[in-house]
Formats: sequence, C-alpha cells, structure tokens
Amino acid sequence: MLTSGVCRLLITALALCAIHPQGLAQFGRGRGRIPPARLATDASFDGSWHLCRLAYQGRGWATDYPDADYNFSTRLSELTKTSVSKKADGEPNPLIVRPADPALFHCPFVMLWQAESLWLGDEDAQRLREYLLKGGFIWADDSWGSYAWENFANEMGKILPLPSKQPDYRANRSHSDFLINLEIERKVLKATLRECWQAKEPLTELPLERIEALAREKYETEEWNLRF
Repeated sequence: MLTSGVCRLLITALALCAIHPQGLAQFGRGRGRIPPARLATDASFDGSWHLCRLAYQGRGWATDYPDADYNFSTRLSELTKTSVSKKADGEPNPLIVRPADPALFHCPFVMLWQAESLWLGDEDAQRLREYLLKGGFIWADDSWGSYAWENFANEMGKILPLPSKQPDYRANRSHSDFLINLEIERKVLKATLRECWQAKEPLTELPLERIEALAREKYETEEWNLRF
C-alpha cells in the first residue's frame, strides 16, 4: 500500500480530477490525434454506440485512457455491424460519465477500470442503483488480486445492498456461498465438449459460408430472435 505523503498527495490530485471537469481536461493532452477528455452531456449522444467510461471518485478510473477507449471502439466497428459513434475526422467518439451525471442514463453500459480504487459516495451509489434497476450494465475490467475483488464487492454492496426480505434459504448468506468450483481434469472437460459439439475433426479453416448462412437463415430473423 502507498503510504508516503507524496503518494497520498498524487492520489488525492487524481481523485479530484475524477470529479472536476477542469481536471478531466488534463487527460489526453499532448497526444496529437487525441483531444482533451470532457464529461458527456445529453447533447453528446448522437444515436450511435458510445463507449462510456465511468469517472468514479478514485485514482484508477482513468487507467489506459484514452487508448483503451479508442481501441475498443475501433475494433467493435471493424468486427461487428454496430454503428459506432465517430467524430467528423472519422475517429471514435468515446465518452466519460460520472455516477451522478444525468448523461449516465444514455449509456447502455459503462466500463469501470481498476475496481481496487473504486469509492462511491451515497449519491453515486443511489444513482448507479437507479441505473442498474433501469437496465443499465456495469463492466468492471483490469482489476487484480483479492483486495481488488473485496473492494469491488464492498462498493457494489452500496449499490445493491441485501434486501430486507429474503427467502429462508438465503438467510443473509453471502454471494460466495452460492458458488462452487468443479474439480474436472482438463482432458475430461475437452473430451466432453468435443462429444457435445460433435467436434470429431480438427478445424483447419473458418467455415465463413456456413456462418453467413446461419446468420441469414436463422440468427437475423425475427422468428429466431423473438421465439420466446
């Protein structure tokens, strides 16, 4: 853990950047093609897909910014038919939102980097709870170790606390009580998957024609997508 006065000062400065627009503007400068970061507003959304980065109160929210945002957006536009928002010069248009910003509710999902530094105040937790209950999605990425998980679970507990009424089987048990790791040997798992998928011969090349036919005849049809 960083304990020196200098490190604490730097961490505090970064945390302030996470909650102050002028601090946000410092990220991305001097990178040539990358413009300064700005907080999203309602007017920032153009109907296409945006990568929304969550600027929480903590030092790690800006990890890998802006390269990760541009790379993710670019690859998504190249590998899928998703209409990714782009600027006039053709560059992707990722956005930054804070938990309490109204613009959060324009994002179908938000990405959260380095949960080990995540901290949420009461208002932030309440707004993120509203966001999730309305169908929003949080993707937490680039976190390592037990401390990161424990901190993430603790902060998520502020957003989604245990309900006052629970079924008898739950009885205030933690989420970990409902998880189990199955001790299965690698070779057994591979053999079982091959049998289930009838994968008898090794794949030498991707069957693009078959994939396109399945998409056209099944996966792109309303009958398939609305069958339930």
